[in-house]
Amino acid sequence: YNVDPPNTAVIDVVVTDRRGVQVEVEMNATGQMLSEEVLDNLGLRGSLAPASAYKRVFEYTPDGLLESETKPLGNVVSYTYPTG
Repeated sequence: YNVDPPNTAVIDVVVTDRRGVQVEVEMNATGQMLSEEVLDNLGLRGSLAPASAYKRVFEYTPDGLLESETKPLGNVVSYTYPTG
């Protein structure tokens, strides 16, 4: 895996499996996943699907709870938590 750049607020980690397929994950300084993108063994997205088909994006509340996840193709899942 590669971590680039070190010592920044957003950490970009790229993991490559034995077939050459890469998963690129961006995390914030607290380790929360901000995005995840899957690339094929040429470092490209699949040619038959739109680029968004391979990327998920995560957003968090000020308290650090997962607030929403934008799934491939733009579907959004929102999360709510009990108060009090």
